[in-house]
Amino acid sequence: MATKPTEEDYGAEIAKLREDITRLSDSIGQLVQREADNAAAQLRTSVGRAAEAVAGRVNSVADDVARTGRQLASDAQHGVRNAASELESNIERNPLTAVLIAGGIGLVLGLLSRKG
Repeated sequence: MATKPTEEDYGAEIAKLREDITRLSDSIGQLVQREADNAAAQLRTSVGRAAEAVAGRVNSVADDVARTGRQLASDAQHGVRNAASELESNIERNPLTAVLIAGGIGLVLGLLSRKG
């Protein structure tokens, strides 16, 4: 024959349930903490990779800009050399015209400097 549970039996069962709930809550908390730590580690890794990719792209763009700047400087230098050579050729072909132009420029500059 089964005995009827007493108030003490119910109290003991409730205490066990409370302990089980506490252990379950602790386990869930630990699980959540582990998952949060894993997610944070994965996020740090992803951010690190993204930062490396961005740094690589920035370096590539900087190299392209430097290369383009060097090319533009070289092109400008060649253009100035060609213009100087062309001017020298024109002076050799037409020396009188060159002297008259130079005199005219000197006259204009002289007049401008007198007014200022």
